[in-house]
Amino acid sequence: MAQQEIIQIGAQPNDGQGDPLRVAFSKINNNFAELFAAPVQTLSFNTVSSNANQVILTIPEEDFKMGTFKIASSEFDTSNCQSVTLNATKSNDSLSIKYNAYGTIFIGTPVTNYDVDVLAGNVRLKVSPFTSNVVTHLIAYQYIGPQSSSTEAEIQLDGYPTGNLLATQANLIITTE
Repeated sequence: MAQQEIIQIGAQPNDGQGDPLRVAFSKINNNFAELFAAPVQTLSFNTVSSNANQVILTIPEEDFKMGTFKIASSEFDTSNCQSVTLNATKSNDSLSIKYNAYGTIFIGTPVTNYDVDVLAGNVRLKVSPFTSNVVTHLIAYQYIGPQSSSTEAEIQLDGYPTGNLLATQANLIITTE
């Protein structure tokens, strides 16, 4: 984990001792990048037919809020290959995924289409190859899940069993923020 970057503001307004705006905004961006960093994972997957919607990666839906997938797909024994970057975001109701594809590069003939969806509790990355030959898909991806929205901590008395929460006379549970 990287160190938090602090913006120098100087002792007085306009004293020339603070960071220039470009440096300050760079420090802010670096802090956010570190805060939301997710590890990059890689895998290789082969498809062997031209069947549509072959699943090449699944991620548990509860772990996924948004992610980036970099995919390179190449057809075996030819020079046909392509690469693409997909950014995907899950809807708040967990029923759908919206994604965009950009930075697509083709060498030779395109080899597959890509799709991302949610089904049976999983976010799925799918391909629909244009060939029955073996297609190798190299995938580098990272994703983040929903952050816990609870900042509450239970209060209980020393010496009492765990789970005995303090409550008001109207039996409302007391929590802190």
